[in-house]
Amino acid sequence: MPEKTYQEVSVAIQCGDESFYARARKTTDSGFEAFLGEENTGDEESEAENDDSAFDLLCKIRTGETVTTKEVVVNEKKTTPPPLFTEATLLAALVRVADFVTDPVIKKLLKDKDRDKKDEHGGIGTPATRASILETLKKRNYITLEKGKLIPTDTGYALIDALPDIAVNPDMTALWAEKQTLIENGEMTIEQFVDELYNDLIPMISNANSAEIKVSPSAPSGQSQRLSSPCPSCGKQIVIRPKSYSCTGCEFKIWKDFCGKSLTDKQIETLITKGVTSELKGFISQKTNKEFSAKVKLVDKATGKLGFEFTQKSKK
Repeated sequence: MPEKTYQEVSVAIQCGDESFYARARKTTDSGFEAFLGEENTGDEESEAENDDSAFDLLCKIRTGETVTTKEVVVNEKKTTPPPLFTEATLLAALVRVADFVTDPVIKKLLKDKDRDKKDEHGGIGTPATRASILETLKKRNYITLEKGKLIPTDTGYALIDALPDIAVNPDMTALWAEKQTLIENGEMTIEQFVDELYNDLIPMISNANSAEIKVSPSAPSGQSQRLSSPCPSCGKQIVIRPKSYSCTGCEFKIWKDFCGKSLTDKQIETLITKGVTSELKGFISQKTNKEFSAKVKLVDKATGKLGFEFTQKSKK
């Protein structure tokens, strides 16, 4: 099948301390998409990027040019987390890491390094190392596989928190690729590159070694912490996540934060076994922004939906 080809333009606009990014694509050859039809050519975001008029407009902007804000619109929307990776989708994503990068400079560097590679589109790692990377992450208990999904463990979260941003983002791969290009062009020596690597890595490793990484000793090897009570819907184990309590066998999930109050493991255990807690203080009303007390009850055992039960005060 012929590949789809397109031109892409990215613009970064500085406004005070904030940066705003815009990008657009112009298809030069539909390639395989011509055989799929309009219904299967991509999601709304990719369709918006393939706007020829937006592409032509962004191409007119020049570096250093001052632009005027015409209109500011604030839209209220609810965000949804991206779907969890499977081993297959993560391996595929590693080939096109540039798609997840917002910085246009880093995005371009990642894509440029793979310009002459047929199956690489701004990725990190190599075909030979990517699968072994996943196995190493699982072996060291940074991720675990549950219901076919890759889930970060508490150890994984702790490691990410201990490392600087440049070590957990694709930026370093892009910047190192740029240095390698300089070496190929004779603009940098290998010795200079190695010296820069040491200057970057030594403080990074030192900071990670001195960081306090808390890992619960009660969690079994390769697993996150579990509640002692089984899921009320399917009977499987419930994993304790940083922000939720999630079943390993079904869609049951209880968020730790409920109306401004963080629920404890013990309160969640009570909810699962008894269906309702004792009266708790510290909830915040979304309407009045005032604090109130109530019992928390498990409204739906299939989904983990919660509700309130108020104690009626006796009249004197």
